[in-house]
Amino acid sequence: MKKGIVILPILAIASASASADLISAKILMGEVLENLGNQPVYTLHKTGTEDYNGTITNLESVLVVRDTDPNPTVYNYLIEYRSFRNGTMINRAAVDGNRVWFYDVATNTYSSYSYHNIAPASKPAVIFRNLNKLIGGEDQLLTQIGQQAFEASLNGRNTAASKWLPWTPVYSTFNDVAGSIQVESLLPNYRFIDYQTAFNSGQNDFVRIIGRTEMNRPGRYIINDWNIEILPTEFVGSVYNFVPPANARSIASSIAQGG
Repeated sequence: MKKGIVILPILAIASASASADLISAKILMGEVLENLGNQPVYTLHKTGTEDYNGTITNLESVLVVRDTDPNPTVYNYLIEYRSFRNGTMINRAAVDGNRVWFYDVATNTYSSYSYHNIAPASKPAVIFRNLNKLIGGEDQLLTQIGQQAFEASLNGRNTAASKWLPWTPVYSTFNDVAGSIQVESLLPNYRFIDYQTAFNSGQNDFVRIIGRTEMNRPGRYIINDWNIEILPTEFVGSVYNFVPPANARSIASSIAQGG
């Protein structure tokens, strides 16, 4: 009986601390996402390694978001996404103002989605939703950040804060200390994410996300370590249109066309 009296308050304090950390993290993320979404252009540059049963592969992905309309609450996005394995491009997506394109290098195939006739106010959400469907794996974190930044810029930081959850919504530990929001999950696989912010020129800015994922199964283990730099600049060599390469084949998109 005495043991129960001691343990219950400790658990209650730990739970209250985690809850307070999540509340403060939401407030901070609402601010940094709004500031990111207000940028006329930004780059999410992801680098890292994949360890597959001891074979190391270098990974790199880039998502560049440019808003060509200078008016607040009006968005006309041009976007490019590229992903590489050991320096060789494997996928590319482009948003050119009329269509969302997705290209697979290995099969030399591409698909596209037209959003030309969609109402202007609905276009950004449609663009990011389709990119989320086309871009797989952990690179979906890049498009999730882009979508959250757009929504924060459109609706304000308070709305963004109320909706924000970490990439791993089910976690075992959660800490928010001095601009470092750290989330750790143990199930179904180990995952660690660290959202890093910095105070610059009177505001908090989103600067980096560090992550690690481990999957261990009989005869197979995969460890991914990655780092996303969040830069208020356009990545060198960014191109927002798509020209099908020689002999590339168009395939039907599973996404309904918008016009």
